[in-house]
Formats: sequence, structure tokens, C-alpha cells
Amino acid sequence: MEIGQAPAQEQVYRPWRAIARKFFSYKASVVSLVILILIVLFAFAGGPLWKYSYAVSTSDLSAPPSWEHPFGTDHLGYDLMAGVMRGTQRSLSIAGTVAVLATLIGSIWGAVAGYVGGWADSLLMRIVDLIMIFPLLAVAAFLARQSQGGEHGWLLVALVLATLSWTVLARVVRSVVLSLRTREFVIAAKIAGAGPVRIIFRHLLPNTVGPIIVAATVLVASAILSETALSYLGFGVQPPDTSLGLLINQAQGAISTRPWLFYFPGLFIILIALCVAFIGDGLRAALDPKQQRK
Repeated sequence: MEIGQAPAQEQVYRPWRAIARKFFSYKASVVSLVILILIVLFAFAGGPLWKYSYAVSTSDLSAPPSWEHPFGTDHLGYDLMAGVMRGTQRSLSIAGTVAVLATLIGSIWGAVAGYVGGWADSLLMRIVDLIMIFPLLAVAAFLARQSQGGEHGWLLVALVLATLSWTVLARVVRSVVLSLRTREFVIAAKIAGAGPVRIIFRHLLPNTVGPIIVAATVLVASAILSETALSYLGFGVQPPDTSLGLLINQAQGAISTRPWLFYFPGLFIILIALCVAFIGDGLRAALDPKQQRK
């Protein structure tokens, strides 16, 4: 009996093993994943361990990068490495929150629209079209302006961006569900008496996990850049808190005299965006059986 069960058990796990094996065969995606993990550790674990705080100034004013201050200091003596740690932490927190919320909203919205069809599908998609016509940065800047700093100001920025970022994912999920709702396993579930909620969450959404995961990585990169733009314009995270975009905003007047204040936050923004993009490419290739490796 045990001998007969082994092949069935191996058959269950083989697809995910094949996906992982294919993903790790893409060196750029693996290197990007390692770098992103190091950045996350730098942001969340480095802050408590670093001897300087982003909110406490030192006596070293406008000091260039050195062993004492690896990223230098600003004109008030604040250690930039501590600021970059805090800024990266805030930017990643915003990007992660946006990705989770937008993925949940977009996945459920698109699945419901694709499954029910008819006038309900048309209504739901017209709402998506209405939201998509609004300029993201303009609306987000207007709404996020209400935060006016505070300990949880970053959360409001994340909620605003998530509210405006789920529409593309909803379209992706809807198109996949439209092709799945007439498949045999969905028809069999209906005959067995499964309701719409069970069919959507038990049968349809699990079969769209590939496109959802890939779209979620795009949302992370998009949220990082959107938060950077908002904070750079002064509508995102507000002092006394900080983010990578806010650090660049505060350093734009000193780019010719103290360039390290501008380059280090910008470098982390570029690294995060590139890493997420390469990870998304690896996931797309690993989850798409039709894509050939070049």
C-alpha cells in the first residue's frame, strides 16, 4: 500500500518543485532575490543595531562618507545611514501593504466579474475603467496630503496607493477567469452543488495564482516608485518620519555640495525596483509553461 502511495504523493509536489527549480535556474532572479533579502535585513534589523538614530543629530555636520558615518551626514548632523535604514523600512512597508491590499481587492473583484458575467460584469468593469482614468499621482497626492505626518502617516499613503492600484490586476484576473469558468472542473463543481463563493475561492482563484503572483511583484515596484514620487513632491511620508523619497526631496538642494545625501537614497530605490523587476521576470518564466528559456 505504501509503495502505491509514493508516486501519488510525488505527483502532488512535483509541479511546485519544477517551478522552484526553473526559477532558481535564472541567475538574475536569484541574485536579485538575495540582494532584496539583504536590503530587507539592512532596513529592519540594521536600525536597532546601528549606533546612530535617524531622529537624533550628531556633532558631525555635513560630514562626507567615512568609517564613522558610512553614508555621511547632513547639515544638521543626522547620520544618513540611519536615515536610509528608516527610509527603506518605511518604503518597503508601504510597498508591501499596497501589494497585499491591491492584490486582495483586484483578485476578488476580477474573479467575481469574470465568473458572474452579464450586466454585473459590465458594471464592475465600468467601475474599474472609472478608477483607471484618474491620474494616480494627482489623486494620491490630494488624499495623502491629509496625513500631515504622524506615526501612522505612512499607512494612509499605503491605503491611498492601494485603493488606486488594484484595477490592472482585476483586469488580469478577470481575463483568466473568463477562460476558466467553462472548464470541466468548474462545471463539475456546479453539478456537485457548489455555490458561487466556493467555486470562486476554491476552484477559480487557485488556478490564477501564477498571474496574481507576477502582478503582485509589479505592484511592489510600482508602489516603491509611486511613494518615492509622492514623498519627493512633499505629499507622501512627512517629518519627523522619513522615507527614501523624502530623503531625496530633502537633499535636492545639496546635490552639488553634499551629493552623498542624494545618491545613497537614490541607489536603494534603484536597487529595490530592479530586484523586484528581475524577481517578477523569474516568476513569470517559472509559472508560464509556454515560455521558453533563452
